[in-house]
Amino acid sequence: MTHRNLRLRSLRQDDGHAQRSGVRPGAYRPAVSTNPPKKIHIVTQAYLRAWTNDAGHLTAVDRWGNRVTRAPAAVGYRQHWWSKTHPTLNKTCEDICRPLENTIPRILRSLPASWPLDKRQRSLLGQFLALHIIRTPAWRDWYHSVIDQTLPRVTNGLTPQATEEVIAVAHSDTERARQGFHHIALLATILSSMHWTLLQFDEPVLATSDHPVCPAPLLRPGETVRAAGMPRGGWIETMEVWFPLSPYFALIACWAVRPEPTIAIKG
Repeated sequence: MTHRNLRLRSLRQDDGHAQRSGVRPGAYRPAVSTNPPKKIHIVTQAYLRAWTNDAGHLTAVDRWGNRVTRAPAAVGYRQHWWSKTHPTLNKTCEDICRPLENTIPRILRSLPASWPLDKRQRSLLGQFLALHIIRTPAWRDWYHSVIDQTLPRVTNGLTPQATEEVIAVAHSDTERARQGFHHIALLATILSSMHWTLLQFDEPVLATSDHPVCPAPLLRPGETVRAAGMPRGGWIETMEVWFPLSPYFALIACWAVRPEPTIAIKG
């Protein structure tokens, strides 16, 4: 199973701007925004609405434990996430993501009646999880660290001017966005190939965050590591992946070799 609905076919930098010459939205109807967005929600607003009260607010907790009441529009975002210097790139990337972000929350609201998901829904949810992996600070940090490790080998033997040009392109916002959408296809394939279980809780006990996809890496006996948004050994070297679908439902993905449950399992 491969996933190619979300991708940048051609992003090039002209006059300091990234331009879209073609997008393959798959089964989605393209969404068009008028102005380049400044606030980029790295966590989908419509997804966050599952955690709101009757007044449309949720409780946000910062890293120090402080609690504030906010609307989904006021949390889970970063200014100019895709690019601080190229507004067009922000618009292009968000226009590509928006149809998926509008579709998945509607599927999640129908749980558990819609479980198990059909092939199309499973494919879309796999892409949704992958989007919430690459559109995070952890993935961005990982991407630039990989680039820094790779560049010496790539630029070996090049002239100083050519080396400088390669480094500039590799660390550009446009290239990071292109690689991010490429990784969505790869990650969606991995995640959708795993064994899925839907957990259901009687009380709203689940929370989410700006890194909502939680990997449990494969470890040696007695080994411990800190929880991280990006697994040290990559997503193939992951024992389980946890994703809160709502305060009541969670998706557990693992590499078990057995039939998947066709109903929600009590948590």
